Amino acid sequence: MPDIPHQYTVRDLESPDGRRTTAMGSDEFEWFVRLIRAEGVMKTWGRRTHPYLQVGGWEYWTMGDPAEETTIIN
Repeated sequence: MPDIPHQYTVRDLESPDGRRTTAMGSDEFEWFVRLIRAEGVMKTWGRRTHPYLQVGGWEYWTMGDPAEETTIIN
């Protein structure tokens, strides 16, 4: 989607050599997912609606799986 640039982080992402490359631990990741859902504003993109949270000029959202199963924060 070159016309809609975005970044994301993946829970417990590992590199091929087995090192963890995720910037935050699993507990912090799940905490942030819950924060997005508790404090975020519902917005629609395409046909889907998700909670979006703005922090420091950035906007974060998740896709809807339960917090403990969510693997990506956009």
